[in-house]
Amino acid sequence: YGGGGGGGGGAYRGDKNEAGNMHVSGYGPTTTEHEIRALFEPYVHVDEVVMKSNFSFVNTRDPTGAAQAREILSGSLLGGMPIRVNPATRRPK
Repeated sequence: YGGGGGGGGGAYRGDKNEAGNMHVSGYGPTTTEHEIRALFEPYVHVDEVVMKSNFSFVNTRDPTGAAQAREILSGSLLGGMPIRVNPATRRPK
């Protein structure tokens, strides 16, 4: 369904609803998945947090809640550093 997956193995479960997915960066180096989830959960149900080296994807099925979380949480301190929260966008391969 949807096609074009390419079987790269790097896809995350939330990739079918990109409008609800967020890219989070700028947090301190000791930040955990639990801390990220705890920050977002009051605003939107988090399906999955995918941590990379210096950023994360926070995946949801709720584009409206995700937009609210982005607006409220951008600039919040996480791990002692202000975070940036943007819509997750898929980069062409």
